[in-house]
Amino acid sequence: TPTAMHAEAAAGEPDQRFDMLTVQLAGGRHFLEFFSHKVSYRSRPPTGMALLKNVSSQNPREIAARVLGQRERGPFVEQLLDRAMASSGLSASDRRLCQELVYGVVRWQATLDWLIAQKTDRRTQKGALRDLLRLGLYQIFWLERIPPHAAVHEMVELTRQRGFGPQAGFVNALLR
Repeated sequence: TPTAMHAEAAAGEPDQRFDMLTVQLAGGRHFLEFFSHKVSYRSRPPTGMALLKNVSSQNPREIAARVLGQRERGPFVEQLLDRAMASSGLSASDRRLCQELVYGVVRWQATLDWLIAQKTDRRTQKGALRDLLRLGLYQIFWLERIPPHAAVHEMVELTRQRGFGPQAGFVNALLR
């Protein structure tokens, strides 16, 4: 939800003040830092490890990327996700993470595409690579329980696994 924020100028001009409107996201600090490249992870509390404890044979991010890739030529996302989950063998927490990733990327796709366009000078990316970038950005900005460095690492590894090895550096740079 947007909140009003009041700030005072530093550096010799204490009588100047301005008001601005901020949007509080789960990873709100990172939303602004995405454009300034001034990231300090010390300010984030050490949370999110509970999602990483249950390891299964399939990665929820991998399943989410596969579902997102199939949605343009297939049935509704709900049906694709149900089919993928039925044969996945994921734990309950991994199933919830996968579902959150898919629905979150679909819900925020326009915003995620805008963020990608800002960082790539509006150059288009291959569909599967664009889905991986969306997944990574969604985790960084909206999922507070997943540390940003873990989201970046997982997306870079998934980029390599899906046959985009040469673009792994690009994914790493864009998500950082």
